[in-house]
Amino acid sequence: MAMSVTYTTFNGQLVKENRGGTESFYAPDTLGSTAALLSTTGSVTDTYDYWPYGEIRNHSGSSITPFTYVGTFGYYLQILNNFSYVRDRFLRQGLARWQSLDPFWPEEMPYAYVESSPTVYVDPTGDGQLLCPPTLAAICQNVFKDCDQDCNANHSHSGIGVYKACKTKCLTARMHCLNDAYGLPPDYVAPPHVGKGPYKRFKDRKPPLRLGGS
Repeated sequence: MAMSVTYTTFNGQLVKENRGGTESFYAPDTLGSTAALLSTTGSVTDTYDYWPYGEIRNHSGSSITPFTYVGTFGYYLQILNNFSYVRDRFLRQGLARWQSLDPFWPEEMPYAYVESSPTVYVDPTGDGQLLCPPTLAAICQNVFKDCDQDCNANHSHSGIGVYKACKTKCLTARMHCLNDAYGLPPDYVAPPHVGKGPYKRFKDRKPPLRLGGS
């Protein structure tokens, strides 16, 4: 009889598994790959490190999990063929490419994985790249914080209209930062119903982690 496994996620990111009554907690690196597994007491039971395109370079410990390279965002390693299932497509780590054609080809490169930048991007849907979420969140939130501090320091006594305009400028700067990371026009705001074209691609790309700040 196969051992039952249940998984717990938070904001779409894998955080814990219960494998036959044994609980393990996932400790990810900044890319979302499983760097370690922890017991309920907080002790490290397993550690992992990877080659750039996801092949496991070293694994210490005896735990078995298919969620290794970018595993906390849902990359599922198939042991038999060593491909990672990434929703729309399969990633062949050994060849550093997708197994099948990009659904948006010829607008996109046909088989290239995250524009050949696997230490910078992840692609949890299999059809579009995004910055490593912690990096993206930090960059764009810092843009907002720097602007917000300037508003508080230099415009808090300039009248409510000037102060609100400055705050709005900060929110707009963060929006531009996020849109630029997704390859969208700076002032793009998703309409309630998105049709075909590049915006449809953005609408269909649903990162499993809430990005950015408040």
